[in-house]
Amino acid sequence: MPVSGRRSDPSTPRGRWPVGVGVLAGALLAPAVPAQEGGGRDATEAEPQELAEELKTQEERLQELRRELETLETLVPGSRETAAEEPEKPEEPPVEIGGAARLNYTWQEFSPGSRERGGDLGLELFRLDVSGTEGGIEFSAQYRWYPYMDTVHHAWAGVEVGETGTARGGIMRVPFGLLPYAAHNYWFGVPYYMGFADDYDAGVQYLHRQGGWDLRAAFFKNAELGSPASLERYSIDVVEVEGSPNQETNQANLRAAYTFGAETPCEIEVGASGQAGQLYNAETRRNGDRWAAGGHMDLRCGRWNLQLEGFRYAFNPESPADRTTDTITVGALATSYELARRGTVGVANVAYNLPVDWPHIDLVTCYNDYSILAKDADNARNSALNTTGCAVGSGPLFVYLDLIQGRNMVFFGGDGSLGVDGDADWETQVNLNVGYYF
Repeated sequence: MPVSGRRSDPSTPRGRWPVGVGVLAGALLAPAVPAQEGGGRDATEAEPQELAEELKTQEERLQELRRELETLETLVPGSRETAAEEPEKPEEPPVEIGGAARLNYTWQEFSPGSRERGGDLGLELFRLDVSGTEGGIEFSAQYRWYPYMDTVHHAWAGVEVGETGTARGGIMRVPFGLLPYAAHNYWFGVPYYMGFADDYDAGVQYLHRQGGWDLRAAFFKNAELGSPASLERYSIDVVEVEGSPNQETNQANLRAAYTFGAETPCEIEVGASGQAGQLYNAETRRNGDRWAAGGHMDLRCGRWNLQLEGFRYAFNPESPADRTTDTITVGALATSYELARRGTVGVANVAYNLPVDWPHIDLVTCYNDYSILAKDADNARNSALNTTGCAVGSGPLFVYLDLIQGRNMVFFGGDGSLGVDGDADWETQVNLNVGYYF
């Protein structure tokens, strides 16, 4: 964009006057001498009345030339220092408002009704985003409306600390593993449904970025909602339900990552993450503990992106002795389900950004995302997700088309589970999501 909002004629060099202005200037600066009249007659021989009338005419012409010169000078940028400046453009408002509306089509091979109807189409989401910077304070918030619930997604404010740091407070993404997402597809992967990816909690966080380093330390007092029994939340958390009154509290996170080849066509981020917190049981009124630790690699080389992640985790609630089980209850999106209390998670995702030379198409990215949960409990059946698909961007529209296969996964048939039991068969789902972002 141009530095100045002032527009100038390309044929007129900035700081020079056009020929017309020079001529007028010459006329303005020349002595006001009455012109001689015909026949070689000297002006001094004219009658006094004639000289007075001609002098008055010359003065009127001189005033007219001055007015024309001033008008032309104001139209030529840089022609005089006292030229009137154009009014400044109004500053952009400190608050930016955006959002999205998304439709979703699903066909489920494991659901007889879905197969017989040929799938189902409906409004998946409407959301409103607010962000900006005012008075040195950066802020961002998002609220979501689903057909079955509405909830806050995030809401935080932050300030810069020196030249390389940022401090934030509010409801924000937990710094753990691959960021910002541990998948390329719309449906995400196993870590999200466990609460270890795209998770949002309430607390404070410090971010330090310098050179290739990205360091993040955070403390979260609790999950994003003050009510541990509410299932109307976006991200997966330990929730309080009848028979399992546990809730997350006092969680500390530390994530360190370094990018080799930063700002080059081939970048490789390597990092490690750890988190530890308490589990408060409302029945025993005692605090258990929970932890997770692992590493990740995010390769962005040319049009390719390769993501790898692995971590261990454990939940150790202080439940009554007669209620100790190998699972803990987690929930979000207006539902709850069981999760194995201990296990190992692996993620392997690959994506390719296709070269695009088509009208109205800005982006085409195709991918295969795989994730697995290996549970520690004896005779437990592992859970896995594999998604093959493409994402297409066209202006404000963004479309995901995914073929999703789940084995013993929650939301994949009545027997799918992240707990210690469940179905060992692979189930298939086709998902099409069309979003308009504004």
